Amino acid sequence: MSRPIVAPEPHCPFQRDSIGWEYTSPRARLVICIVLAAALALVACSLCAFGATDDHFSVLILDGSNGKPIANLSILVGVDRNDRNKNELRGKTDADGRASFYYKRPLSSRVSVILGAAALPCPKAPVSYPTEDILSAGVVAKNTCDARYFYSFAAVPGQLVVFAKPLTLWERIIREL
Repeated sequence: MSRPIVAPEPHCPFQRDSIGWEYTSPRARLVICIVLAAALALVACSLCAFGATDDHFSVLILDGSNGKPIANLSILVGVDRNDRNKNELRGKTDADGRASFYYKRPLSSRVSVILGAAALPCPKAPVSYPTEDILSAGVVAKNTCDARYFYSFAAVPGQLVVFAKPLTLWERIIREL
């Protein structure tokens, strides 16, 4: 025998049947949908807020002689050989001279920037940079290419600024020989 269906009370937005509660009021459905959407949005925002900057950093490559960005330059960000996550960070600079990198945690304690064939690092430039400093406060390398140009902007957390010397066409031809 099946159980009889119980009539709902006039003020109750739900109706009880033999299986469980069912929605009968469109207003109740709307309220529940809004509450669920708000909860989902809250969870999504909290996931975006935590760890968004920790898993991402950028490298800005500037011409050491004039401070202009170097576009379309291949970059390899070197990490420690003992990096458990096998982070292989390769990228290419955009029109603003910036290349963005996403990594798996933890990243090695120091990183180095290896430039592609179109540019050379400035002489006496540091070989590697502390990762913690890059992520927390940002690092601007000293411009040892040309003493006349001074980079006057403040460091930005999550950004490494490196100066380089773009190769001329003649230097590229000689380099290929």
